[in-house]
Amino acid sequence: MEPKKTSFTEQHSDSDAYIGLLLYKTGKSVKNFMLWMIGGLSSLGKALLALVVFLVRNIFWLLLGAGIGLGYGAYLVNQQGAKYSSEMSVKTNFNSSRTLYNTVSFLNALITNQKTDELSAIFKITPEESKQLLNFTAEPIKSEIIASEIYKERFLDHDRSTKIRQDTFWVKTLKYSNFKLSLTPYDFPYHKITAVATNPFIFGKLQNGIQEYVSNNELLKKIRDNQTAYNEHKRKMIVSAIEKLDTLRQAYNQRIQSGHPASSPGNSQINVTQPLPEIKTPELALYDEMLGLSDELKRFNNQSSAETNIIEVFYPFNPVGQKVSFFRQNIAAYSFYGFCLSLLILLSIGLRRAIRAAAPKQAAKSAANNTDAI
Repeated sequence: MEPKKTSFTEQHSDSDAYIGLLLYKTGKSVKNFMLWMIGGLSSLGKALLALVVFLVRNIFWLLLGAGIGLGYGAYLVNQQGAKYSSEMSVKTNFNSSRTLYNTVSFLNALITNQKTDELSAIFKITPEESKQLLNFTAEPIKSEIIASEIYKERFLDHDRSTKIRQDTFWVKTLKYSNFKLSLTPYDFPYHKITAVATNPFIFGKLQNGIQEYVSNNELLKKIRDNQTAYNEHKRKMIVSAIEKLDTLRQAYNQRIQSGHPASSPGNSQINVTQPLPEIKTPELALYDEMLGLSDELKRFNNQSSAETNIIEVFYPFNPVGQKVSFFRQNIAAYSFYGFCLSLLILLSIGLRRAIRAAAPKQAAKSAANNTDAI
């Protein structure tokens, strides 16, 4: 039996029908999506309107809750007194950032548990002054320059002890943008410590206590001592190299002064048809090398000076603290807490009433369905 043959007109008609069906389904999907969006926006608008009506109807209770929180915050401020704060900027050496943050957490725990004797021993202050401490916070000082310096130090700086350099491999593997996002507070070298107390004149006594407590870590002490010994050895090597180069440079100068140049063309007769040979001057090369070593010694001395202590203080606490603003006091915070608590209670009551009102309707509906079924 021969297969049925379709004409060109029939094939074209089938193609038009398929395209028409596809356009119809696409249009229907777009229409349904638009209706869904309109319905969602309408529901959201109704919910917001209901929330506004709810807040207006219960404004008295909300203001009452905020007023109670305000009163409680005022009571705490009256008991504790006004708050004052001061900041200190430090540089953490030898990977001591984590120890610094642990120290801050430890000090806050002592304050919360009112361990005034231990606080007095750490800061060398009286127990009465220890009661005036409220809290400590620490956060890294972030900037694009600091992040780029960390990236350069880890992947781009050359270490002579490394025989094989893989800078290109690491730069291709971990891009700077991804590296910057992966940094944690412990990776940054500079940090800001903020102290809050009720005594505006106590902050000048806090710097040494924090610095000494962090520096008492035995492992960090060993790392610092090893680094100090290495720095001194490296400094002596650079100074010795500069002295030897200077001695060699003086020997070249004496040779030139005696009429024997340090370098000259191998043949006194120069062929004018040939290009002039490059005349090398070793004394100038030595002078450039000495300048390079001098710059390296300067950079190294600056770096080693900044690595003398485990915690280097760049900006100490201001001896007189600044008064904490109203919005950071307990008054504003507890007023907000009271408002939120009142709102939560009112929403719970409203939800309970809605459930109670819906229960009889649901029971009547179920009874009607059972009757219909019988």
